[in-house]
Amino acid sequence: MIKKPDEELYDFDEIYENYNLKIYNFLYYKVQNHEEAQELTQDTFRKAWTKIKNLELTEEQIQSYLYTTAKNTLYDTWRKRRIKTVSIDNVKDSASEMLLPEDQAIEKEEMETLRSAMDKLPPDQKKVLELRVMEGLSSKVVALKMLKTPGAVRNLQYRGIKNLRDILKGMEAFENDF
Repeated sequence: MIKKPDEELYDFDEIYENYNLKIYNFLYYKVQNHEEAQELTQDTFRKAWTKIKNLELTEEQIQSYLYTTAKNTLYDTWRKRRIKTVSIDNVKDSASEMLLPEDQAIEKEEMETLRSAMDKLPPDQKKVLELRVMEGLSSKVVALKMLKTPGAVRNLQYRGIKNLRDILKGMEAFENDF
C-alpha cells in the first residue's frame, strides 16, 4: 500500500508516478491522439484522487479504481461529444456546387442511384456504411453507437460494401439493357 504519514492515506506523487504511463497508454490506445490521451489522463487522476485519498485501499484496488475511472472518463467524453448523424440525403460535396449544370445533373443521378442501392442493404450494413464512410467515424466509435464489437462493425462494413457493389452492378446491367 502506498501510505503517506500525514492526514491523507496515500502519496499522490507516488501513485501518479506508478500509474501515469499505464493509464496514458490505456487511453492512447483507445483515442489514438496524444493530446487527448494526456488530457484524459489528467482528468482521470483528478477525479480518482478526490475519491481515493481518504479511503483505505490495497495497491490492486487503487490500480483497478484508476482504470475504471479512466474508462468512465473516456466514455463521458465520447457521450458529450456525440456527433450528430448526417442523413445520406443531406450529404453534399462542396465541389459539386462549382460543377457545370450537366455535371451536376450526372452527380445528382449518381447520388440517387447510390441512395437507392443503399436502401436495398440490410439495416445494420446501411447504418455502418453511413457512419463509417459518410461520417468518417472509427469502427470503435461505431461499435459503441451500435452496441456491437469493432470486429462486428468491420465485418458489417465489408459485407455492406460487397453487397452495395453487387447491387450497383445489377442496377448498371439493368440500365444497359435499355
